[in-house]
Amino acid sequence: MKSILLLAAAGGATARFLLNSVDNVVTYWGQNSYGQGSGELAQQRLATYSANADIDVIPMAFLYQITTGIGGEPVVNLANQQNNCALYSGTGLLNCPEIAKDIVTCQSKYKKTILLSVGGATYTEGGFSSPDIAKQAAEKVCATFGPKQDESTLRPFGPAVIDGFDLDFETTMNNAAPFANRLRELMNEDTTMQYFLTAAPQCPYPDLADNEMLNGSTYFDAIFIQFYNNYCGVNSFVPGSTEQANFNFETWNNWARTVSANPDVKILLGVPANTGAAGTGYLPVSSLGPIIAYCKRFPSFAGVMMWDASQAYANIGFVTGVKEALLSTTSTPTSSLTNATASLGTYTATPRRRMRRAGRMGGRQLSIGLETDRPSTLKARYNGSLATQNASKVQGKQNMASDDARVQNNKDFQLNELFNVKYKVALITGGGSGIGLMYTQALAVNGAEVYICGRTGEKLDTVAKIYSQDIPGSIIPITADITSKQETQKLYDELEKREGHLDPEEVPHEPLYGKTS
Repeated sequence: MKSILLLAAAGGATARFLLNSVDNVVTYWGQNSYGQGSGELAQQRLATYSANADIDVIPMAFLYQITTGIGGEPVVNLANQQNNCALYSGTGLLNCPEIAKDIVTCQSKYKKTILLSVGGATYTEGGFSSPDIAKQAAEKVCATFGPKQDESTLRPFGPAVIDGFDLDFETTMNNAAPFANRLRELMNEDTTMQYFLTAAPQCPYPDLADNEMLNGSTYFDAIFIQFYNNYCGVNSFVPGSTEQANFNFETWNNWARTVSANPDVKILLGVPANTGAAGTGYLPVSSLGPIIAYCKRFPSFAGVMMWDASQAYANIGFVTGVKEALLSTTSTPTSSLTNATASLGTYTATPRRRMRRAGRMGGRQLSIGLETDRPSTLKARYNGSLATQNASKVQGKQNMASDDARVQNNKDFQLNELFNVKYKVALITGGGSGIGLMYTQALAVNGAEVYICGRTGEKLDTVAKIYSQDIPGSIIPITADITSKQETQKLYDELEKREGHLDPEEVPHEPLYGKTS
């Protein structure tokens, strides 16, 4: 008899930006495009929209002057929501403690991903005079809005740290790629939290304004394509037709797989949130449903972007309707293990290591999980140590490792519960990144046979190969589209046929599907 552990990665029920999910809703905020100066239909505080469980990501729009602002400081415009901000003396840079407070609330209380969108229709600088100037500008922007570096840097949002940058350039940029790539490098250097780099091209391919970055030069996590105001917009979609003459999501999916620097880049379907949100391209939710179903055929699809929050809230039911359409529409990808077995590979699993000085446990040690005090990143800090010389030593150190367990945000978590693995087989959805990868590592360290599943087989295959030394367990990647409890149960049933009888178990303190028998 075998036991199986069912896990979902990256926070479970929290509404963070889940790149492997198909139901993300991204809503721009900051420009009050509905145009009301006061009242309920005027743009509200950032936290108002973060409280909406149907919204996952909010790009704040816009940072529209990068290098030409007064005093050499960046300039942000947030329409009516900057009325409570002041200006730093001798600059055009806002000082917005209320928005800073809202950013933290959105991240920690509502689990939203908050991006800063750079560019917009009023951006006129045209880029940078040289690659070096572009890199310096990226460093300035990151210091101003990213992790706080020193007291001399003026910061509009004080200690609040955004979750990344969205590049929305509407006209051709000089040296855009060096700027974007330096942002990427700086975000990668900070390992305390997960950052995102996104872009918002228009749907004609290739997008002339962003092509320097989109031609394989820059590693984006996702792109929010504006499928409106152009011949290729959602209003050109032909219902019932598998071949689309003008609506070109398939073209962009091919870009993602063959041109993008990140072959696992995700694409969100950008739509106007109301009739007045764009010149052309608005469709009601009832018409968007078939388009969403069509887009779900493609592995790059990750949800819907809408412009903007003020328009969406004036169009009652639009946000909820889009979310429901994302959750309810079906598509052709399958979650069958049978269809995935052709890409199965088995590797000895090993975690990514962080080297430290030998402590009381001696020798080479491993830090499991993320060490961070940002509650928006993890609710529990897994900060234990465990020797990795061989399997017997791993088992012998479990109790000592549990002594180093930490508790954050009043959430109890004992490391011995994670490392005292009684499961022989594990199925982890999203096991190729984030908290899912952490569980994958911990289980494989203790000898478990770990199946990790996701929609991008190449990425999972790479993960299995990378973590491949000195560990008694194994990792088996499965290419499968797991987006619901029902699909996971289906995969579980297939896995049971392959492995023999399995007894479901709950992960300590993180039950997802619970006991199914």
